[in-house]
Amino acid sequence: MPEVKNEIYEGCTVVVQKGAYLKTCRVLRGRNYIFGKKGHSQFTLILDGAIDCLFGSQFRMELIKKKVFSIHKIEDHTAAFDIVKEGGIDNRDLKDDGLSQKLTPEQIMELKHKGLSGKEVIQKITENSTTFKDKTVYSQEKYINKKKKKYGEILTLHRPSVRLLSNMWYTQDPIKIANLRLDSLSQILSHCNVQPGGRFAVFESGTQGLVTAAMLHRLGNTGQLVQIYHGTQPQRAAIDQMNFTQEEMQSLSFINFTKITNIKQQTENNTNELKHISGNVAKLIKKVEPKDIMNSSTEETADNNTTEDIINSSTEDITNSNKEDITNSNKEDITNSNKEDITNSNKEDITNSNKEDITNSNKEDITNSNKEDITNSNTQDVEIIMTTTTTTSTKRPETDSKRDDDDNDDDNDVEKIQETKQQESSSLLLRPRKFVRSLVEDVKLSSSVLGSGVDGLVVACRQHPIAITTELLHFLKPGFPFVVFSPFKEPLMELYNEMKSIGGTNIRLSETWLRHYQVLPQRTHPEINMSGGGGYILYGTIVVKENLP
Repeated sequence: MPEVKNEIYEGCTVVVQKGAYLKTCRVLRGRNYIFGKKGHSQFTLILDGAIDCLFGSQFRMELIKKKVFSIHKIEDHTAAFDIVKEGGIDNRDLKDDGLSQKLTPEQIMELKHKGLSGKEVIQKITENSTTFKDKTVYSQEKYINKKKKKYGEILTLHRPSVRLLSNMWYTQDPIKIANLRLDSLSQILSHCNVQPGGRFAVFESGTQGLVTAAMLHRLGNTGQLVQIYHGTQPQRAAIDQMNFTQEEMQSLSFINFTKITNIKQQTENNTNELKHISGNVAKLIKKVEPKDIMNSSTEETADNNTTEDIINSSTEDITNSNKEDITNSNKEDITNSNKEDITNSNKEDITNSNKEDITNSNKEDITNSNKEDITNSNTQDVEIIMTTTTTTSTKRPETDSKRDDDDNDDDNDVEKIQETKQQESSSLLLRPRKFVRSLVEDVKLSSSVLGSGVDGLVVACRQHPIAITTELLHFLKPGFPFVVFSPFKEPLMELYNEMKSIGGTNIRLSETWLRHYQVLPQRTHPEINMSGGGGYILYGTIVVKENLP
């Protein structure tokens, strides 16, 4: 398993929580982060004090200048507000007319910018409320908790997780992630049976890469995950914010949907060739019967015996005939060769004597001429060398001074290069590496994974999923699950009928219904506000239909 750092380090991503407000930030020294909406509630925060602290630590905001705060770690996490002391019997006489608070919002923000702590600001607000004392104790605690979320000064820095990112995006804007709620995401992972060591494919668009990040987190550093994207860039916003290690990112590869048809054609050709070969082998096996095999084996042994006899007899005949031929031929060859040798020897003697005379004379001429040329050339070279050495010796002091200057300049250049390299390496460490491998390598790896078949298929998109799902089902192994998510019900109903006709089994179309509960002493009840919907899920398995004989 890859090493997971428990401390906040420079360049990592953290989830900053202030009350119910969540925001992701990359921790860098000297960088300012803006929180809140535009207006009086907006402020700037410096996170340098969080480096080398544990994830999940709580920090207190301290004012540096107007709307600029630094953070310092809190050791005591139980800082209670001793504001609630006594309360009324019930709230029947209270009227929500908006006139109970004497302080205006501008005055409250002025108190905060003056340097008052969150506890002091909340105490001023409760003192200037005409109805606070008449409320019950439960109502007073609820009122103070509400003001804590707005004017509190306690921050918590969490390690990024799929749950936090899903809740953050869903509370900010559900349409940003196609209404993909956390419970729907968990059902996608369970129905697809995502587990370490598996090979999975996911098509994702419009969900900020949340499904891919969840599947990659479950795989760890084993298995393979292929993200199929539509457009110019893959969906990877959530992947970049999850602080995945280099080993975990090796399991992920990307491929464009336009290149799927080429992989499909290659796999179809390979399967057709295998089927053709296996069919021919099966036909040959059916034609050959066990009786034929036994008869053929006995015939082969008999044939082997007869062939051995034929070979032995033929070798004897050949040896006898060869002996007679050799004796006769030797006599004729000897007489003929003697005659030819005499004539040829005379000719060769004459020609060889002439050749030797010519070659000896030529050799003497060549050696003499070469010696003269070499001596002349050597004397010329010596003169040239002497002249060059004298000229260089006269100019040596100037060149030495220039060399010293050049050496100093080279040293300065080397130092500058080293400094720039260090700066570049530090910036690369701080910068998250988006892609582990090149585009060509990604395509090769993705095509090999898809060509060998995947153990599960997930499609999460806003567009109509029929064309995408039917195209990608070709790479799913028989008997393995597929899951399709859509924010709308009607496209999945059409896909349900399509999957039935293709050969899908155990197909279900579901919608999850989620409601949070407040669990407190003597006041446990469902929360008043709840989410409108978390999308729709279609899941099932594919079975290959084969024509039985």
